[in-house]
Amino acid sequence: MSRYHRNTDRRQSRRNSPRKRRKRRMARRVIPIRGDGNCLFRSVSFCIYGTQDHHREIRLRVVDRIVDHWNRYKDFIIGDRSYGFNMYTANDYSRLMSTDGEYAGHVELHCVTELYPEYTFKIHRDTCPRTIDYGRGRYVKHLLFTGYLDAGHYSVLEYY
Repeated sequence: MSRYHRNTDRRQSRRNSPRKRRKRRMARRVIPIRGDGNCLFRSVSFCIYGTQDHHREIRLRVVDRIVDHWNRYKDFIIGDRSYGFNMYTANDYSRLMSTDGEYAGHVELHCVTELYPEYTFKIHRDTCPRTIDYGRGRYVKHLLFTGYLDAGHYSVLEYY
Protein backbone atom coordinates (compact mmCIF):
# COMPACT_ATOMS: atom_id res chain seq x y z
CA MET A 1 0.00 0.00 0.00
CA SER A 2 1.30 3.41 -0.91
CA ARG A 3 2.15 5.75 1.91
CA TYR A 4 0.01 8.41 0.23
CA HIS A 5 -3.19 6.39 0.54
CA ARG A 6 -5.29 6.91 3.59
CA ASN A 7 -5.59 3.96 5.94
CA THR A 8 -9.21 2.80 5.94
CA ASP A 9 -8.99 0.61 9.04
CA ARG A 10 -10.65 2.80 11.69
CA ARG A 11 -9.12 0.98 14.64
CA GLN A 12 -5.66 1.39 13.22
CA SER A 13 -6.16 5.09 12.50
CA ARG A 14 -7.47 5.78 16.02
CA ARG A 15 -4.52 4.00 17.59
CA ASN A 16 -2.07 6.05 15.59
CA SER A 17 -3.81 9.40 15.67
CA PRO A 18 -1.56 12.45 16.14
CA ARG A 19 -3.02 12.98 19.60
CA LYS A 20 -2.20 9.41 20.69
CA ARG A 21 1.33 9.64 19.30
CA ARG A 22 1.89 12.94 21.11
CA LYS A 23 0.69 11.42 24.40
CA ARG A 24 3.03 8.44 24.02
CA ARG A 25 5.97 10.80 23.42
CA MET A 26 5.20 12.82 26.54
CA ALA A 27 6.69 10.73 29.28
CA ARG A 28 5.64 11.58 32.81
CA ARG A 29 6.69 10.87 36.33
CA VAL A 30 4.74 11.15 39.54
CA ILE A 31 6.26 13.35 42.22
CA PRO A 32 5.29 11.79 45.55
CA ILE A 33 3.59 14.24 47.91
CA ARG A 34 3.34 13.60 51.63
CA GLY A 35 -0.14 12.35 52.57
CA ASP A 36 -0.71 14.28 55.77
CA GLY A 37 -3.92 16.09 54.82
CA ASN A 38 -1.97 18.95 53.28
CA CYS A 39 -1.43 17.19 49.95
CA LEU A 40 -3.30 19.75 47.83
CA PHE A 41 -1.36 22.66 49.30
CA ARG A 42 1.90 20.67 49.19
CA SER A 43 1.29 19.90 45.50
CA VAL A 44 0.60 23.53 44.69
CA SER A 45 3.68 24.56 46.65
CA PHE A 46 5.80 22.11 44.68
CA CYS A 47 4.39 23.38 41.37
CA ILE A 48 5.01 27.03 42.19
CA TYR A 49 8.13 27.00 44.38
CA GLY A 50 9.73 23.63 43.57
CA THR A 51 9.37 22.46 47.18
CA GLN A 52 6.54 21.32 49.44
CA ASP A 53 7.68 23.59 52.27
CA HIS A 54 5.40 26.55 51.46
CA HIS A 55 2.16 24.59 51.95
CA ARG A 56 1.25 26.33 55.22
CA GLU A 57 1.60 29.79 53.70
CA ILE A 58 -0.57 28.78 50.71
CA ARG A 59 -3.20 27.24 53.01
CA LEU A 60 -3.48 30.40 55.10
CA ARG A 61 -3.70 32.62 52.00
CA VAL A 62 -6.50 30.45 50.59
CA VAL A 63 -8.43 30.40 53.88
CA ASP A 64 -8.09 34.18 54.24
CA ARG A 65 -9.34 34.75 50.70
CA ILE A 66 -12.35 32.46 51.14
CA VAL A 67 -13.24 34.09 54.46
CA ASP A 68 -12.84 37.58 52.95
CA HIS A 69 -15.07 36.60 50.01
CA TRP A 70 -17.44 34.39 51.99
CA ASN A 71 -20.56 35.46 50.05
CA ARG A 72 -18.93 34.23 46.86
CA TYR A 73 -17.87 30.82 48.21
CA LYS A 74 -20.42 29.98 50.89
CA ASP A 75 -22.88 28.24 48.55
CA PHE A 76 -20.20 25.69 47.71
CA ILE A 77 -19.18 25.13 51.33
CA ILE A 78 -22.37 25.20 53.40
CA GLY A 79 -23.90 21.72 53.28
CA ASP A 80 -20.82 20.06 51.81
CA ARG A 81 -20.36 16.90 53.86
CA SER A 82 -16.73 16.39 52.89
CA TYR A 83 -15.69 18.91 55.56
CA GLY A 84 -16.78 16.52 58.30
CA PHE A 85 -19.43 18.70 59.92
CA ASN A 86 -21.91 21.36 58.88
CA MET A 87 -20.40 24.79 58.40
CA TYR A 88 -22.60 27.84 58.48
CA THR A 89 -20.26 30.80 58.92
CA ALA A 90 -16.91 32.03 57.72
CA ASN A 91 -15.60 31.57 61.28
CA ASP A 92 -16.54 27.86 61.17
CA TYR A 93 -14.66 27.52 57.91
CA SER A 94 -11.65 29.46 59.13
CA ARG A 95 -11.41 27.47 62.35
CA LEU A 96 -11.46 24.14 60.49
CA MET A 97 -9.38 24.92 57.41
CA SER A 98 -6.65 26.86 59.22
CA THR A 99 -5.84 23.60 60.98
CA ASP A 100 -2.74 21.89 59.64
CA GLY A 101 -3.58 18.57 57.99
CA GLU A 102 -7.20 19.33 57.11
CA TYR A 103 -8.29 18.00 53.71
CA ALA A 104 -8.88 20.56 50.94
CA GLY A 105 -10.80 20.10 47.71
CA HIS A 106 -12.27 21.83 44.68
CA VAL A 107 -13.26 25.09 46.38
CA GLU A 108 -9.75 25.58 47.71
CA LEU A 109 -8.18 24.67 44.36
CA HIS A 110 -10.39 27.21 42.60
CA CYS A 111 -9.24 29.81 45.11
CA VAL A 112 -5.59 28.89 44.47
CA THR A 113 -6.05 29.80 40.81
CA GLU A 114 -7.36 33.20 41.85
CA LEU A 115 -4.35 33.79 44.09
CA TYR A 116 -1.91 32.58 41.42
CA PRO A 117 -3.58 33.63 38.13
CA GLU A 118 -0.50 32.90 36.04
CA TYR A 119 -0.99 29.14 36.61
CA THR A 120 -3.40 26.59 35.18
CA PHE A 121 -3.82 23.37 37.15
CA LYS A 122 -4.94 20.29 35.24
CA ILE A 123 -6.35 17.58 37.48
CA HIS A 124 -5.89 14.02 36.20
CA ARG A 125 -7.68 10.93 37.54
CA ASP A 126 -6.29 7.40 37.31
CA THR A 127 -9.19 5.97 35.36
CA CYS A 128 -10.40 9.03 33.44
CA PRO A 129 -8.78 10.20 30.18
CA ARG A 130 -10.11 13.75 30.59
CA THR A 131 -8.79 16.45 32.89
CA ILE A 132 -10.46 19.11 35.00
CA ASP A 133 -8.80 22.46 34.38
CA TYR A 134 -8.58 25.20 36.99
CA GLY A 135 -7.39 28.64 35.97
CA ARG A 136 -6.33 30.19 32.69
CA GLY A 137 -2.70 30.98 33.31
CA ARG A 138 0.10 30.41 30.86
CA TYR A 139 2.04 28.02 33.13
CA VAL A 140 0.32 24.64 33.05
CA LYS A 141 0.86 22.30 36.00
CA HIS A 142 -0.50 18.77 36.29
CA LEU A 143 -1.86 17.19 39.46
CA LEU A 144 -2.87 13.55 39.87
CA PHE A 145 -5.90 12.91 42.08
CA THR A 146 -6.37 9.40 43.44
CA GLY A 147 -9.04 8.05 45.76
CA TYR A 148 -12.57 9.16 46.51
CA LEU A 149 -13.81 12.68 45.81
CA ASP A 150 -14.05 13.64 49.48
CA ALA A 151 -11.01 11.76 50.76
CA GLY A 152 -8.45 11.49 48.00
CA HIS A 153 -4.81 12.38 47.53
CA TYR A 154 -3.07 14.87 45.25
CA SER A 155 0.34 14.26 43.69
CA VAL A 156 2.25 16.20 41.05
CA LEU A 157 2.74 14.93 37.50
CA GLU A 158 5.79 16.14 35.62
CA TYR A 159 5.94 15.78 31.86
CA TYR A 160 9.31 15.74 30.16
